[in-house]
Amino acid sequence: SSSVVFSVLWLLRQLRPRREAVGWACGSVKGSANESSQLRDEGFLAAEAWVRDPDEQKMRAALETGTRGDKAKPTTWLALSAGWAGGMLSSNPKMPVPMPQYLTARAARIAILLSTQAMPEAERSAQLRGCIDEGIKLAEDRP
Repeated sequence: SSSVVFSVLWLLRQLRPRREAVGWACGSVKGSANESSQLRDEGFLAAEAWVRDPDEQKMRAALETGTRGDKAKPTTWLALSAGWAGGMLSSNPKMPVPMPQYLTARAARIAILLSTQAMPEAERSAQLRGCIDEGIKLAEDRP
């Protein structure tokens, strides 16, 4: 339902820094994975690697993986959410453009929603509610 989608989006906006949003999205996708191959997917692994150690090199690797990945796969969007978590949108040194903050949340939301797309409606709703509950806990536990 649209209220669930808006709840996911709202939670992603509340989770700062962006690393928390990407970590939450990784956990949500992992929880809805119907195939273990998703958890070995290059996009999933790139996003998780960045969450564990959020350095510039892992962020660039995640962006590269996401950019060349299949946009119909939630794991591609996980990689993009990590890749868009910082750095520069434009590599032109004369006109540097920082990465817009909303891109991480947008990509994470797409990953979460795509990960439940193939589920039956009742199962999808339950999975998304569980995902939202985990996000609320994470947001409440923040100092």
